[in-house]
Amino acid sequence: MAEGYANSSFNWPRINWAAADLSKEWERFCQHWEFTFGGPLSKCTEKEKIFNLMSFVGDKGREIYLTFQWETVQVRSGESARNVNEKEIPQRVVGKFKAHLEAKKNPIIAALKFDRRHQLQGETFDSFCHRS
Repeated sequence: MAEGYANSSFNWPRINWAAADLSKEWERFCQHWEFTFGGPLSKCTEKEKIFNLMSFVGDKGREIYLTFQWETVQVRSGESARNVNEKEIPQRVVGKFKAHLEAKKNPIIAALKFDRRHQLQGETFDSFCHRS
């Protein structure tokens, strides 16, 4: 990971692939990832960000990554324009994961689970509303 952070107690981003709502889990993960690259890993290059992202998503994430189709896109304009593969742009990689997980949503099952929920004895209204 980042130099000087290897032995620290820093909470590195990790995604829970067993989460009930992977789309929501991805949003949580991305927020942590963005803060990490805005903080302790702020000096990383774009390539290093992608390498770290792939480390953070674990084996399951790397399996999904291998299924993505990549395009060449033009970055910048004018004389400084150049063609780059999407997999070299961190936000494009993150976007591919987001699109993949959004496609896995099943609104019918989610509605069914929601309709079957009951507030537990002693459970506050707020915790009931935020329980998955």
